[in-house]
Amino acid sequence: MFRQTKIQYLRPHPLLQPYVSFINISYVPSGSPDFLVKCAPDSESGLTFRDNGPVSLDGLSPAPPRYELLIAGPQKTFVDLHNRGLEFISIVFKSGALRSVTGCPAWTLAGKRLPLERIWGQEAERLLDQVVLAGDPESRLRIIETHLIERITRHPVQDPFIFQALSHLNAQKGRGSLKSFFGKTGYSQQHVTRLFKDSMGLSPKEYSRIARFRHWFAAVHLHGDLDWTRVAMEHDYFDVPHLHHDFRKFTDQSPSQFMADFQERGMVLPGNSDQSVLLYTDPSTRAGFSEWACQNPAPQHSFNDRWGSGQV
Repeated sequence: MFRQTKIQYLRPHPLLQPYVSFINISYVPSGSPDFLVKCAPDSESGLTFRDNGPVSLDGLSPAPPRYELLIAGPQKTFVDLHNRGLEFISIVFKSGALRSVTGCPAWTLAGKRLPLERIWGQEAERLLDQVVLAGDPESRLRIIETHLIERITRHPVQDPFIFQALSHLNAQKGRGSLKSFFGKTGYSQQHVTRLFKDSMGLSPKEYSRIARFRHWFAAVHLHGDLDWTRVAMEHDYFDVPHLHHDFRKFTDQSPSQFMADFQERGMVLPGNSDQSVLLYTDPSTRAGFSEWACQNPAPQHSFNDRWGSGQV
């Protein structure tokens, strides 16, 4: 069954490229072994259409809807997503773009994953009806993109200050003091924090902590033995206990627990160079899972560029 699982990465419509990092269309055949997706904490957000497949009633729990549109805000910790569903269309928004796309302050969606109708009401219900009736993934994606393009014309363009702030924090890779950042803005710390949370869903300190974690996590070999002292020194943690404290807050596990679990049943999503998306399956099916992973090309080399050679 793993061999029939398909993952396709697409560039967004040119009018969406300032707001969207990339688009993912996935197909998981019915009867595939269960697997778990773990997504690292992230300042990006996303909109997902999901076909959950035929509803089965066991009488023990409420049946999920057959089709869903879900909105996810920035995530402050690892998020576990089970592979319930047959078809997924995921549109990943760039850091700071969530308010322009949804019309909502980003902090109201931080750490959440909600049905889209919770924030758009009947507009989301009508959109879902149109997407479902479209029938095939490509047609469904066109409808979603068209709707997003219409929405971004209704809301103010993102404040350039936020992008300047992101550039400064990204250059530091989450290291060092934020005092220099607040000093360069000309604004008070409280004002900068309010602007940042409104657009990013995170405070500057939260964003920096995530950026530091993501930077070192992307560089380590998860199937090897880590030198925690070296990681702590190279990434500006006070000491190893400080690093372990941050690690537990992001993963809800100690480093040793996390690494043992990953090495027993985990792997990195094919082509996910920053190791931000991890897949977990039962050890008895891991061989087939790994074989499937090797057959899926890295996304940075397999973008279906529908709009020419524009950059994402």
